[in-house]
Amino acid sequence: MFGIVFGVLAFLVGAIGAADNITEAQRDILITNAVIFGLALLCSGFIVVLLGSYTAELANNSYA
Repeated sequence: MFGIVFGVLAFLVGAIGAADNITEAQRDILITNAVIFGLALLCSGFIVVLLGSYTAELANNSYA
């Protein structure tokens, strides 16, 4: 999951850096969006891991 997040971030930042026909303000906005997107992916990954471990714990416990 972390590899995907950082791979997407590296791709976005590289693409932003390679674009010559955008202004500095647009570049700053794109970088901000890339960081927010990366943090959102990271947080969603943590949520999936937490829910998965909680579900596995529920499946292993017997309440009978």
